[in-house]
Amino acid sequence: MEKKFTIRMLMILSLLIIGTLSSIQYYLIHNTYELTKEKYYTEVKKKTTQLMNAAVVDSLEDKLQENLKQVIIHAYEQDKLNKKVVFQSLKDSNHVWYQQLNGYIYQNLQHRKDLRNIQYKSQYEEIIIEKGGVLDTLLSSTDVPVMLFGNKFNDANTLLLNHNETVSVVNKNMREKQINYSQNLKLIVRTSNYINVSDWKKAVFSRMLGTFTLGATLIIAVISLLYMVFSAMIRQKKIADIKTDFANNITHELKTPLSSVSLILKSMGRDDVKANKVLQDDLLQSLNRQYLKIQHIVDSVLEGAMLSEIPVQLEPLDMHTFLENYVHDLRLKSHQLAVDIDPASCLLHSSPLFIEKILNVLVENAQKYSAPQTVIKLESAINGKYYTIAVTDEGPGITADHQAYIFDKFYRVPEENRHSVKGLGLGLFLARQAADRIQAKLELKSKAGKGSSFLIHLPI
Repeated sequence: MEKKFTIRMLMILSLLIIGTLSSIQYYLIHNTYELTKEKYYTEVKKKTTQLMNAAVVDSLEDKLQENLKQVIIHAYEQDKLNKKVVFQSLKDSNHVWYQQLNGYIYQNLQHRKDLRNIQYKSQYEEIIIEKGGVLDTLLSSTDVPVMLFGNKFNDANTLLLNHNETVSVVNKNMREKQINYSQNLKLIVRTSNYINVSDWKKAVFSRMLGTFTLGATLIIAVISLLYMVFSAMIRQKKIADIKTDFANNITHELKTPLSSVSLILKSMGRDDVKANKVLQDDLLQSLNRQYLKIQHIVDSVLEGAMLSEIPVQLEPLDMHTFLENYVHDLRLKSHQLAVDIDPASCLLHSSPLFIEKILNVLVENAQKYSAPQTVIKLESAINGKYYTIAVTDEGPGITADHQAYIFDKFYRVPEENRHSVKGLGLGLFLARQAADRIQAKLELKSKAGKGSSFLIHLPI
């Protein structure tokens, strides 16, 4: 219990450490990400501003500004100074310059790999005309801005490049009551320039690829290291538990026959036993039986250690004949045997000694772990590239959480800290070792409460 508590506390502490390190790393990476994004935006804005300050762009913008003056003068002459008329006139008269500006900007952006996915636009924000101290607002800051040139966009990736304000004086000849006179109009134009960076995330992530990779590698390394440490601890604990269980089992297995031997030896020293030859013979037979039990336990342990060193002698083997002979020699004291052997002859190149060892273990376990008078089935069939032998019992079955360990050395399914069936946990381990030696596969199919079926897949 103390070891389990220690492991549990270490796991909780490790999770807290991983969580803390992950939080710190997230904070650092997030700050780096924001700084990288800001730096990228600044670079893009600087490069785009340099492009927009080119002489060609300035010349075309001057033409657009001059055209705006002419349109307003014309509107005054026609007494049609309203937003709809002015901007429709601008649209019609600026068409060629719009094309030139858009073409120049697009070509220069495309020639720059780092600006290739940038969109640009310039728009009127306010247009105010001052006449004799009176302000006439053609476009106010509360109105929807009017596109000057560029691309139409309006989303979260829009960045402001700059605001511009141009103030110019327009001299307009006026006529009123047959009198000609000159009047100055002050034209105030405020424009804004924007860019749209549609792939900024890709650019920022590419710059931070090394940081992300290093961060992920460090986190994975820490998690992997902790996983290996805890796996080793759990594995060592499991080995220690198995060894303890084995020591308890073998002590229990040896205690009964050794106690009997001790009792028999004491009895044989009594005078009445010495004088009774029949009683002496009976005690000697009992002593021999206890000796055989001890010998069987010792042989099982030695076989577990030495099975891998026994040479495998392969020979042609007719499985139908082999299984019929095996069933003929098989004697079940307290169980019924149901046999279904494939009638077809199947010749294998295998070891009858090792196959018999596997079958003996499986049949012995079926008898141990199923109630008396229940049926034990022995079946065989050709299954593709394998000849399959199945030994099935009607015992309690094995739950899924124990099936992964059932072939491990000394492993026994726990029964509330006790074992109702005697054994050392070596049988299935030896069966798997024997199967490995002849390139066979050993498979378990079992459900709790529905018995177990062990299958031997022998390569044809």
